[in-house]
Amino acid sequence: MSILNGWRNTFIHAKAEGEHCRLERNIIFNPGHTLQRQVPKRPVCGYFLLGNKPETRLIVHRLQVAHVVVDQLVENTVVPDYRPYGRAPRRATLPAGTYWISLAQAQKHWAQAVLNEDTYVPFPYFYDVSGWSLPLLAGIPGGSTGTPVTAPVTKVSPLAAPAAAAPRPPLPRIAVLDQFKQTFNDYQNTGWLKWRLSQDWRMPYTVLQPEQVNATSLRTIDVLVVGNVDASPVYRHLRKSGREALAAWVHNGGRVIAWQEGALLTSALGLSSVGMDRPKAKSPGALMRIRDPQGPNEIMWSDDYDLQLTPNDARVVAAFTPNMYVSGFAKNAETLAGTPVEAVDQIGKGSVTVFAFEPNFRAVSDGSARLLLHALMQTPMGSVPATVDPAAGEGYSGPSALRLARPLEQRLALDGDDS
Repeated sequence: MSILNGWRNTFIHAKAEGEHCRLERNIIFNPGHTLQRQVPKRPVCGYFLLGNKPETRLIVHRLQVAHVVVDQLVENTVVPDYRPYGRAPRRATLPAGTYWISLAQAQKHWAQAVLNEDTYVPFPYFYDVSGWSLPLLAGIPGGSTGTPVTAPVTKVSPLAAPAAAAPRPPLPRIAVLDQFKQTFNDYQNTGWLKWRLSQDWRMPYTVLQPEQVNATSLRTIDVLVVGNVDASPVYRHLRKSGREALAAWVHNGGRVIAWQEGALLTSALGLSSVGMDRPKAKSPGALMRIRDPQGPNEIMWSDDYDLQLTPNDARVVAAFTPNMYVSGFAKNAETLAGTPVEAVDQIGKGSVTVFAFEPNFRAVSDGSARLLLHALMQTPMGSVPATVDPAAGEGYSGPSALRLARPLEQRLALDGDDS
């Protein structure tokens, strides 16, 4: 009974905190650690989610499943201190229909955990990622206020999870390069991608092992997607014949999309001019703001496999913002400011698009996954300015890029595979 009473009291305490627009303070429970970062004292009364896109309704649905009360503004409402994610507060008029999630409710801690602007990590000890704001992952506009909302609102009835809009035909013929027929880590390397293609976007695809890459198999596809494979063994298993067939296919109009060690592979194959290197920044996984031709977006960035890019002859499609915005824990994030995260080389009639990061992280990063979808449908268009650190040089390219590939024992440790 004492456990149940204690549990009940946490909800009572949470609602009381929310009524006073206070965030819960950081406390050390793990012995031997020192509090290094405290939650700011600025008031937060609740969060707004703007628009009514499927991605927004999906977040509302997920909140409601967790018994979070979600309301909507009945009329246009002036908010004197609206703080958009990652920006300074300002006076703003939010339109009727804007979703409002007050923290003055029993599920206040859950709402804060998944809608926060930052997790305010108390000290650097992590199992995995350190930032998981659902609006930032989805790339949708929103923000908070430190002023109680007194305007009329109406409670949102339970929303069903919206069906994702499948891309319109004609769809490209897609193949996923998968180095294993079976693997315990399929979820880590290609499982997220396969789920996104089949379940979310409903795009048919085939799977190719490196030994199956030849002129005949490539003739039946338009796009080859190369995720975070083990670059060195895949390079060897392609064999000279597969490497030559792949290069000829791209020159004749084929398109390659690759990221992380898959990007290293494209460089080793001579299909990307982008310079690649290990970053100076360190993070177990944090949300960081980028800009692409469609506007600002957020990506999940980690120093495990993510790269720091130098564009060289490639066109930069997306890059970190000049003033870094980070949600979660990161060190030396400023060294990434302005650098490319997506770049395209035009090769003959074809193209090679490389990402420095996993654009489909855990198949929940809907915001950055849109960049992947655009690249699947056509060679990405447009460009953004990028910054190059003169001290970084041109980065590794060509066969030397494989120097950045992780050795097998380190990769298994990073991926958590103890098989």
